[in-house]
Amino acid sequence: MKRAGQFLVVVFVFSVAFIGARAQGGGSPTTLAVLPFDSESLTVDRATQTLYTAEAPDAAGDCVVRSITMSGIVSFVGLVPKPAGACAPRGLEFRGGRLYIADQGTGSNGWVFEMDPATGGATTFASGVAGANGIAFDDTGNLWITDALRGLGRVYKRDVSSGVAREMFRVPPVSNGTLNGGLLTIPATTGIGRQIVNVPFGSLGEVKAVANGIAVVEQPGELSPGATAKQPHSATVYVADTARGAIWAVRIDRHGELYAGQMGCDPTLQPDTLCEDALFVAHPRLEGADGMWADVDGALLVAANARQAIVRVDRWGSVVELFRNPVNSQLLRSSADTVEGNSHILEYPTSPVIAVWHQGERTLCVTSSDRPARDNWPGTTGEIGGPGQGKGKISCF
Repeated sequence: MKRAGQFLVVVFVFSVAFIGARAQGGGSPTTLAVLPFDSESLTVDRATQTLYTAEAPDAAGDCVVRSITMSGIVSFVGLVPKPAGACAPRGLEFRGGRLYIADQGTGSNGWVFEMDPATGGATTFASGVAGANGIAFDDTGNLWITDALRGLGRVYKRDVSSGVAREMFRVPPVSNGTLNGGLLTIPATTGIGRQIVNVPFGSLGEVKAVANGIAVVEQPGELSPGATAKQPHSATVYVADTARGAIWAVRIDRHGELYAGQMGCDPTLQPDTLCEDALFVAHPRLEGADGMWADVDGALLVAANARQAIVRVDRWGSVVELFRNPVNSQLLRSSADTVEGNSHILEYPTSPVIAVWHQGERTLCVTSSDRPARDNWPGTTGEIGGPGQGKGKISCF
């Protein structure tokens, strides 16, 4: 089903070769499009440089998928399916002319849908992935999926051959009680906390989101000095730990199976829980690490959501902040002092993508969903948070 009509957002977008530069030389974002509803994720068709996003439910309960051109034209693409009567889109990926949309579902439910962007038609690509959030394909075609706000740290793989999705490993949860997927029931099902002072009850806050954004970096087989045969092809699955401000790294073989010795070190946790040695990097600049994008050199571009920042992590774990909102006259980073200035800030960024790559220069775009947390407090200020205003936007560097 298609909805008629398009609308144009007039913007000026500049491209800078800033990937790898420090924040001071990286420029500021410029708003490409303002969206009617919260939009958490973003992906791109690299062939056409068309961006895609999926919004939170509108007044009718529909979650609209939209395309955005680099000139700011926003168009309706389709609707996220609602097999359980509601929709909750999260991560997006574009591959082989198709759009893949994670829906976190409820309870044990969770899906990834495959959508034809030309028609808006969608089918179920993966099911049984509770809390489906971040998604990323490896070169073989396996799809890796995180559970994010469910707080159990699960990472699933949808096998390219069988089409079956199964749990592959878990990021250590914030406590080892059964409530968060651990094994302890004494002294309580909450278990023993991991030095995060407040583990809230009720709705899952991001303090529990230990497996959020995800990216896969391939390592082709290489011929080592003195060797007669290449080392086998492998890859690394990187998982953003929002709660800890960290990134975990898991090595997989060419079949998408984990190399031995990476799980099962803590007897109070599920046996498929990663060992602490799988931690790739933890850094204050990564606090709130959300969506990630793997660059061509293996570096990771990370949206540090409530810090209002974009961070680059190279293959060796070196962390560089590329951009962070400046403070305004009230010493807040949630808005600028002028209306025009608000079109050059982030408002709780979640999903970075490199949208354009031309003659060595790249344009990086990112979503903002304007949630009132940390440096984005209060979320009602800024460009998109006021009453009657849009609740999502795309910004580009």
